[in-house]
Amino acid sequence: AKIYINNDKEEPELIANGLFDLDGKATISFWGKRTNQVSIVLSNMYSQTSPIKSFTVKEIIESDSKKIMLFGDSITFGKFADNEIGYRKKLYDDLTNNGHDVEFVGFNGDYPYRGHFKSGQRILAFYPSELGGSGTMNTAGSMDYWQPNIIGIHLGTNDINNSILAGPYEEDGEFTTHTIGGATAILVDYLLDWHNGTLGTHLEQIIVSLIIPAEKRDSMVYAANKEIAKVVTNFSMGKITGNPEPVVLCDHFTPFYEYPNFLEQEYKPL
Repeated sequence: AKIYINNDKEEPELIANGLFDLDGKATISFWGKRTNQVSIVLSNMYSQTSPIKSFTVKEIIESDSKKIMLFGDSITFGKFADNEIGYRKKLYDDLTNNGHDVEFVGFNGDYPYRGHFKSGQRILAFYPSELGGSGTMNTAGSMDYWQPNIIGIHLGTNDINNSILAGPYEEDGEFTTHTIGGATAILVDYLLDWHNGTLGTHLEQIIVSLIIPAEKRDSMVYAANKEIAKVVTNFSMGKITGNPEPVVLCDHFTPFYEYPNFLEQEYKPL
């Protein structure tokens, strides 16, 4: 038994298949999006070549998995990684191997390491022109289709590469459109529309990563990360929208130095 979907493509896409057991029952599970309508059309159900005499949809069970969507550029794509998946694979494997029921979603990448990413993209690519962005990677379609619960943002390196100013993220109470901090603030504020009910309520948390170190551009990265951290702090403390928002920082920049005489001082590793 096979299930195909037609996404306005020339050829229907096979999304799931299953085998009949000895009692003539086939159970098929397939991965999809939330919907309020399911339409199934059957034809030529019973013949010498088609043994199905009846077809029943007993129930549709929505997965309890937390849907995570990763926004990013070539770092998220895994451009220089040996497997061309990069941190997506390690992150997914670490989460699932430690008992977390998660699903990476998005139109880019292969299952189960999907996301919303493209090499060479700046932050402003992820929001529309009416907000000052380019919209080439506008998140709206992915947010509506996949309805993620958690967003992970790993952007800014290409802004550094294009010598975009770090900050300030706001001037006279308005987000700046020409700085890394401003672009981050605009993107986060845009995504919160899928949290606060403007465009949806499924988004539960936004995780914003600091920019990873870049060779010969340490001072630029430091300045940008300082501004990004300020943006995240002010969102989380309610200083931007008037309400504490579920926006948290992921530090991929600050090094951790082990105390040189860690064990000699009778500290024990946990």
